[in-house]
Amino acid sequence: MTTVVLGVDVGGTGVRARLAHLPAASLARAQVAPVGETSAPALAEARVARAGGARLADLVAEVAGRVLAAAGRPEVRLSVVGCAGAALLGPDLRAAVAGALTGQVVICSDLLTAYVGAAGFQAGVVLAAGTGAVALGTDRAGTWNRVDGWGHLLGDDGGGAWIGREGMRAAYRALDGRPGGSLPLLEALRATHGDPGAFVAGLTAASDRSGILAAFAPAVIAAATPRRSTRPGPLASPAHPAGLGAPERLAHPADLGATGDDDPVAAGIVRAAAGHLADTLLAALPEGAPARAWPTGNLLQPGSSLTSAFGAVLRTRRPELELREAHGAPLDGAVALAAAVLAGPLPPGMAEAGALSGASCMPRRAAYPW
Repeated sequence: MTTVVLGVDVGGTGVRARLAHLPAASLARAQVAPVGETSAPALAEARVARAGGARLADLVAEVAGRVLAAAGRPEVRLSVVGCAGAALLGPDLRAAVAGALTGQVVICSDLLTAYVGAAGFQAGVVLAAGTGAVALGTDRAGTWNRVDGWGHLLGDDGGGAWIGREGMRAAYRALDGRPGGSLPLLEALRATHGDPGAFVAGLTAASDRSGILAAFAPAVIAAATPRRSTRPGPLASPAHPAGLGAPERLAHPADLGATGDDDPVAAGIVRAAAGHLADTLLAALPEGAPARAWPTGNLLQPGSSLTSAFGAVLRTRRPELELREAHGAPLDGAVALAAAVLAGPLPPGMAEAGALSGASCMPRRAAYPW
């Protein structure tokens, strides 16, 4: 006999959902990768950043409906919705999102579903590096540390928007003839956005400034990457958990065959970003917790200059730290969290840390706006 659960991930670019049929045995283990799952693609055209209130609930209902229809509309016992800014959702919006689904509904931070997707329910720290940058760490004994994630205006140091902004600043310094400018980045800015003056006006009026800034980050990272490489470097620690297979490899700067034609300004930006990301990860790791981390997000690509610098900083500051490959994505975490809620109880402090509400998981108070 199986139990049907639904995982929903509400991200900055769309809504994703996955249905899973969980055997009774898997509930007891809270498996990260349930069997018999079906999924629907993201609604790439549905810009969640501009959706609020009833529109967000409509998006959740639309994607969930597609998944349920494909599976013959089974009865769903529990749905978990991981949503950015979950603690800031007012009661009306929470009710609207919950009302879009059938059965019991739990709403929580997308950072919590990202943690569970990457690390399962193990102690350690997960770094999510994409447009922004945020880390969540736990010792599984009640301590949960959330670091950064304060947005592109006041935080997200080392994230994609931060790198893109610093790269654009270097481009405009080159345009003005000021010290610290980068002609390669100015060329990249013009190639991507045309006239720099017109771009500034458009950026000021744009509603998704962080996304526009982050879209320039790959140009900065590419400008800092030596043109020729030889072999990939190892992880910070060669150990990896049994059953995960070979982890992705983080390139070591010494393993890259530099030709000297990388942009020194871009390279400085990337080194600073790597330091910020390492700061965020290490600050989130609770004292006494196992020294292991799961970097996630689309920013740390294998073999890039940023990934190399990030690995080098961690090896210098915490040589015993073990970097592990993520088990899965936030959507996987939402499904696994649904299984864990049904199996109960959750690890100490998890409900409060993840701003969980619904079912029997209402937190006493949400400490952070995520």
